[in-house]
Amino acid sequence: MGLLTYLFSVRYMVGEGDRLGELPTSKEGYRRYIQVAWPAVVEYLLFSLVSSVDVMMVGVLGKVAVSAVGLSNQPRLILLSIVRSMTVGVTAITARRRGQEDQEGANLCLRQSLLLCGMVTAVTTAIGLIGADAIFSYMGGEPAVQQAAKEYFQVVMIGNIFASFTITINAAQRGVGRTKIAMATNTAANLVNVVFNYFLIEGNFGFPRLGVRGAAIATALGHLVALGLAVHSLCRRGGFLSLRRGGSWRLEKETVGLIARVSSGALMEQAGTRLGMLLYVKIVNGLGTAAFAAHQICMTFTDILFSVGEALGVAASAFTGRYLGAGRPDLSMVYGRIGLRCTVVLSIVTCPLVYVFREGLMRIYSSEADVIALGEDVFVVVALSGVFVIANSLYAGALRGAGDVNFVGVSSLIGFFVVRPVVSYLLCYPAGIGLIGAWIGLAVDYLVRFALYYVRFNRGRWTSIRV
Repeated sequence: MGLLTYLFSVRYMVGEGDRLGELPTSKEGYRRYIQVAWPAVVEYLLFSLVSSVDVMMVGVLGKVAVSAVGLSNQPRLILLSIVRSMTVGVTAITARRRGQEDQEGANLCLRQSLLLCGMVTAVTTAIGLIGADAIFSYMGGEPAVQQAAKEYFQVVMIGNIFASFTITINAAQRGVGRTKIAMATNTAANLVNVVFNYFLIEGNFGFPRLGVRGAAIATALGHLVALGLAVHSLCRRGGFLSLRRGGSWRLEKETVGLIARVSSGALMEQAGTRLGMLLYVKIVNGLGTAAFAAHQICMTFTDILFSVGEALGVAASAFTGRYLGAGRPDLSMVYGRIGLRCTVVLSIVTCPLVYVFREGLMRIYSSEADVIALGEDVFVVVALSGVFVIANSLYAGALRGAGDVNFVGVSSLIGFFVVRPVVSYLLCYPAGIGLIGAWIGLAVDYLVRFALYYVRFNRGRWTSIRV
């Protein structure tokens, strides 16, 4: 038996004593996983490209504009994090209900999550709009960067309202296996964003020249179109999830409590992630505008790698939730391990390309020599750590799907709020190695969390969690 056969064969992914029924063939197992994963990969790539496109297209305005978009993204994502954490519970619950063939339970979860989304979004949008001055005063940086960031942020917060409902609907659809819905909504959002960026940033085809504010308006319009498509996906009477099935729209204590319980660890994870990222961005922002612009470009590209891992994790989450609901934890383990092997193969292909084409990647976003030089060094770290970035997200997704969100939350808190900012600060300032030190801190964070998730997944205790 060859080594590759042993590593990639489904037959060897669970022991004989742990099997509860027939396993799929290797061909069938990988085919099923990829069938669910590829739309999610496209969806997450497109979602991450919304910010990437803004950074790329405002690059013509210079490093102040690039820094402004990057600076505004962290507080925006902090305010969005409550809704995003809630959707972890929505996906896990709808996946279980799908495995149990409980259509009414899945639709009840959908309706309750939309009500919760509306309440949370109203509060976070108000906080963002009222507190913009205080937020960017804390973030620091040059006054021109702060002013441009505030202009971008205030408009994008309106777009966050549309994005929040779209994310919630897509999370429910992913739980029941309809990952192509999210792919379609994010495709539309990106197309609208690109077109109106072209019109509004520099004032083409008779449109006003609005700079970074134009990029924000384009992003908000993209999210609005995506929401329309997401709602349309729920209008089919025969769909597993459908708004036309009827049912109560009053808050229902038991379902809300279940969503809150399953999502609590994810909220801890999101809080640790976003507050840690805020500290991390503040550390990097202190290195100057050129360093922060280079950092933002590299972070934008790394978010693309991260989004691939998140998508593979979404597929793993759907499988672990569904097969735990169907009483087949052995299949949950199999599909998690199939996901890891897909992750490794993808990393072997993409990470060397990042290293080889690092200068060209920087020139897509900027023409300024100091920014390009700093970014090239950072991309070396990205190429070396890419496999941990992707695999970390894969295992986190699998554990979330099983309902093991508290462990993922604590691990994220350790990584984002302790490991990354501490190591980055020490290397950036006392050690004096600047931007590259911040990225070594990021790589150490991903390595630590990957090790924690790897051990947790393979011990298998998550198979006994009830949702």
